[in-house]
Amino acid sequence: MHYSHPRNKYEDWLCNTCGLYNFRRRLKCFRCGAAKVEGEASSVTGLPDLQPTGDFYGDTIILRNIAPLTTVEAILTALAPYANLSSNNIRLIKDKQTGQNRGFAFVQLSSPLEASQLLTILQGLQPPLKLDGKTIGVDYAKSARK
Repeated sequence: MHYSHPRNKYEDWLCNTCGLYNFRRRLKCFRCGAAKVEGEASSVTGLPDLQPTGDFYGDTIILRNIAPLTTVEAILTALAPYANLSSNNIRLIKDKQTGQNRGFAFVQLSSPLEASQLLTILQGLQPPLKLDGKTIGVDYAKSARK
């Protein structure tokens, strides 16, 4: 009887050119075509030097636990020290009937690498990011498109 050996799930590699995670068997980056040798940021240890392992979600971050009366301008002001954003980068989700915030917003950045860097900064803040008296939860936004 042979037992299977669990595969290290972090054998996938991160492209340094565009910031996309690629399957380990790919020799070139799926998005930009950079060679694996050029674009590899992680190796046998598996963990990228500065990138969290969830970068494959893309270039959008979700902000949770936003107060009902928070505005896009308030979010811009809170994120200004960490990223260069405009109101076009932020989508504040509102209730259609009441017009109040539903408690979350999406921040779209120019690249997955930039999103990863901003997420790392925001998750590492001590004290955590606060907006209108509420502590804001920050994570990658999962794409609804399949």
